[in-house]
Amino acid sequence: MEKKYTNQEAHEMMQYLGDLYRRCLIDQGDIHKQQFVKYIDTTLGILEESQEILLRKTYFESSERKWWMSFYSRSTYYREKVRASQQFLHCLM
Repeated sequence: MEKKYTNQEAHEMMQYLGDLYRRCLIDQGDIHKQQFVKYIDTTLGILEESQEILLRKTYFESSERKWWMSFYSRSTYYREKVRASQQFLHCLM
């Protein structure tokens, strides 16, 4: 059965995964860190391209805080971010 997370739960999990991902990228001396980065990259690759870009720039890369303003309206950005986060977490689990 698919678990649907609240928007807040999904956001917190995505932030945690993003922080962990960036730390693992910096120190890839451990095989487990390399595998984690590969697992996240593979899971992101399953998503639609627009969802992958949105999640990478929002959570996994050190992007400008409001990078999305030239691409989305505020409501569209948040709606798409929730949809992409839910899809990512579903694929991850």
